Amino acid sequence: MSHAHTAGEGLLLEQAVVDALFAQSPAGFVFDTELRLIRVNTAARGMRGVLDTDILGRGLADIVPGFDTEALEGVLRRVLETGEPVLDAEHLGRPPADPDREHVISVSVFRLHAEGRVLGALASAVDITERTRARERMDLLQRAATDVGTLLDAGHTARELADVVVPELACEVAVDVLDSVS
Repeated sequence: MSHAHTAGEGLLLEQAVVDALFAQSPAGFVFDTELRLIRVNTAARGMRGVLDTDILGRGLADIVPGFDTEALEGVLRRVLETGEPVLDAEHLGRPPADPDREHVISVSVFRLHAEGRVLGALASAVDITERTRARERMDLLQRAATDVGTLLDAGHTARELADVVVPELACEVAVDVLDSVS
């Protein structure tokens, strides 16, 4: 059974969506057409390590230091120009809150427009570092399972092991094989 919304209910629903995006989601950033931040959600503070009031009116270099802001600006400009959204674009960087560790963020951008005018862009940025690292570990384990031990030859198996480990886990590797094994 469908429920037709009255005009008042429609506005109430729209406000609830905006409130959820900016109070509960860790993802909402609104930029004007000059790529200055004009609104940000409250849940994203930890990811940036700065307060909302410190970054309003600023550009990406001030908002996401440690990331390739030129690439991110390019994404925002392309969306503003074309209206084509960008979904789940991955970007690497070192946020100020954790500068010793590389993070992966997934960025989606949507153009905001009304009455034929481009008003700005809505961007979401979600830290997917742990999910990305887990996927990389699983890929490495899968590669090891299929590529190591293909022959019953200790020297060959040692080379296969080294090929899997370098460069994912180490720059170089040494595998010692006992004389009794080889």
